[in-house]
Amino acid sequence: MKPLIGITPMYYEPYHGIVMTNTYISALERNGALPILLPITDNEEEIRAIFERIDGIVVTGGEDIDPHMYGEENRASGTPTPIRDAADSAYVRIAIEMDLPVLATCRGTQMVNVVCGGTLYQDLHTDIEGNEHNSVVDERWVNAQHTVDLVEGTPIADLFSKLNIPVNSTHHQAIRRVGEGLKVMAVSDDGITEAVYRPDKKFVWAVQWHPEMMDITKYPEQDGIFESFLKAAGK
Repeated sequence: MKPLIGITPMYYEPYHGIVMTNTYISALERNGALPILLPITDNEEEIRAIFERIDGIVVTGGEDIDPHMYGEENRASGTPTPIRDAADSAYVRIAIEMDLPVLATCRGTQMVNVVCGGTLYQDLHTDIEGNEHNSVVDERWVNAQHTVDLVEGTPIADLFSKLNIPVNSTHHQAIRRVGEGLKVMAVSDDGITEAVYRPDKKFVWAVQWHPEMMDITKYPEQDGIFESFLKAAGK
């Protein structure tokens, strides 16, 4: 039976509606999962009931997280989306507590870090003098923008069987202080943390890039991230 995987949606404030790019759905289906869209809710009872019926969650990208969630005033973040922050943080917290497999990308990675007590760079260009990390969002998401160094002995290094891989991350925020229980798996050449995991859990991987968007005809190894996640979800 295919693993049933919940996807946290983006929230579009003007219409009070949820939005999802098809790339997450396609990547999950391509790798043998049955994806469903999760509701925007922070109701713990409802989330636990959902988690009793699914095999894992994907925490998706999107808008900036409210800095108040990690104890800071908003200096360089975008306009917060409180309803999504509340829902995503509840989903991540309860999933980790219940040991439900979690795969997070981009904003989802930052949310995992915040839920675990970490902090974020609100803007790499202003928080780190001289940083030139690319934050332009365009069609280049399908192609690699730079490489990251994988930390030897971590699951993602074992997966790729090498210590340097191309990725497509383009972002102006990133992990600053790594959250409790998280271990770094990848670092960009400018020293920015690009992937973390929880070694004490069945599967909690968080990558700053978008493996679901990369052109699999050029970067087929990126599907290995989903394969690893779904293997854990299928147990």
